[in-house]
This record gives sequence, structure tokens and C-alpha cells, in this order.
Amino acid sequence: AVVSTQSGHYGRDCAKKELFVAVNSGNIVGCVVLVRLSETEKDLSMLVVSPQSRRQGIGRKLVDFALDFARTDGCQTVLLDILAPANVSDPRREALKKWYSSLGFEFVKNRDFLEFHPAAKEHLITDVTYSLFAKKL
Repeated sequence: AVVSTQSGHYGRDCAKKELFVAVNSGNIVGCVVLVRLSETEKDLSMLVVSPQSRRQGIGRKLVDFALDFARTDGCQTVLLDILAPANVSDPRREALKKWYSSLGFEFVKNRDFLEFHPAAKEHLITDVTYSLFAKKL
């Protein structure tokens, strides 16, 4: 898979976002977004790999590419959140936490989803938390 960058001209604050894509045989098979939070911090989010392309190392390549980009852009810390139900064990989310830990991200703390998105309360059927992870570059 080839990983390339597309300048982030989408969504709010587009100048702060970079979209990285993985391409295989001319088809996009994955992507990840890197958002500038400050001069020294970025947020890694929206990592997606197409179902037929999973378990081939594409997610790891996308994350590595984004981390290398962040490092060369002067970033010192990359953060990421994993969204999950607060009171329910989700094996997929637990596996994802272990996977990010294997890439050098460290758990920082759990954060209340509604603290950041209070308008979502009426749409939720359960409490939700963000698990915050960080990686020093």
C-alpha cells in the first residue's frame, strides 16, 4: 500500500487538518486524519481501513506515516481518543486500546463525552467516555 497525503480542505478549521490515505491498485483502502491542536500537539483521528484490506499492516503504516509527518512538522505529542460506552465492556475497543499501546501510545485518562458534546445527550442511549491516549515524539 502506498501512503500519501492530501491537504485537509474539508470540514471546519480545514487549515488545521491533514488527511492521509492508503492506496492499493489505484483504490483508496484506508485513511487517517491529523489535526493541529497547537504548535506542539496534534490529534490523530478517524483511522479507517476497508474491511477487505484489514490485517495487512495498512493501519500501522497510516499511523506511522502520520506520526512521521507530525514529527517533521515540529509536533512533540500526538493525542488520540477512543470512544466507547462507559459502563459496558467492548472487546473491539479493548483490542484497539492494546493495538495503540503497541504503537507507543500511553493511556492518559478517561473523559466524559458529554463534557465535549453536551448537545448529544438527547441522542445517546448510554453514557459514553473518551479514553485519551498520548504519544511523545
